[in-house]
Amino acid sequence: MSFDTKVIEVFTDELSPICNQVRALFTEFSVPFVERNIVKDREAFKDFVKLELRLVPSFIFAGRLYDGYNPELWAGIVNRHFDIVIPKDRLQIVLPKKRPWIEIPKKIISYSK
Repeated sequence: MSFDTKVIEVFTDELSPICNQVRALFTEFSVPFVERNIVKDREAFKDFVKLELRLVPSFIFAGRLYDGYNPELWAGIVNRHFDIVIPKDRLQIVLPKKRPWIEIPKKIISYSK
């Protein structure tokens, strides 16, 4: 865990399309970040749990935790701290139409009182 204001710590995993998009966006615009994959790195997972984070991507920057990704917030932070402008049209999150998992319908069971 870092309190460095020069680097953004990003908790990620392999399955999240949003993680992939954030990684690509930060790389394209040369935003300084360190990726901590909670699936591949046991210490990253321990920190993720200890910090009580629930979503990937989650971030640590300048001693603050950000659980989940808010594109407009990060565009502002990146602009303010790194003087990097990310165009608004690049901030859209695109969720996949085909998911890598299968949704299984569940029966709703109710018990009478």
